[in-house]
Amino acid sequence: SVGSKFLIDSFESQLLKQKLSSDGNEPFTFFDFQFMLYMHFSAETSSGFSHFRESVKSILKNLQEGNVNLNGIWIKSESQLDHFLEEKIHGYRNLFGSIEKIKNYA
Repeated sequence: SVGSKFLIDSFESQLLKQKLSSDGNEPFTFFDFQFMLYMHFSAETSSGFSHFRESVKSILKNLQEGNVNLNGIWIKSESQLDHFLEEKIHGYRNLFGSIEKIKNYA
């Protein structure tokens, strides 16, 4: 899904490139719109990471009150949640480290 979204944004950026080229006097290059795409996805990724961390913190808070159901799987402890995330998210350890690191992330 990320690939198709990137492709759609790329097409929209090409339309923007045409509009900027025809409306403005300044040259607008391929590298300019690639930079715009890069900035867009960097912001989206950063926002996604923040949302993910907040979701994990919310799950941990609910876990203190009892078990948590994630996608039909009952999670009973932080270690089970850590294992679940490692199984379900490619690159989880490289991106987030562990539940403990997410909890302590400011």
